[in-house]
Amino acid sequence: MLDVDVTVSDSRFKEHEANTLKQNIIFFCTTPKGSLPQMRGYGLDFTILDEPFSTLRMKATVDIISGVRDYYGVQINDIKVTADENGKTKIKIII
Repeated sequence: MLDVDVTVSDSRFKEHEANTLKQNIIFFCTTPKGSLPQMRGYGLDFTILDEPFSTLRMKATVDIISGVRDYYGVQINDIKVTADENGKTKIKIII
């Protein structure tokens, strides 16, 4: 459904911190919003997967940027949301 790739290029993070941050951001992007009992606002709104691609790209970008900032306190330097010819959505995030 979603293929998420995260690169941490910020030199403030040690290797283990960068790996943990990458795993957490991937978890955020692959968790349907509302599915965690104590954190209903956490995750990506999966209803956007049925939207036209331009709408999906815009809403996913906003959700991811604001969610990563709110839950992990880091700023995303670049985010690209693409889809292949089979409709699989790919998200590339650079911190």
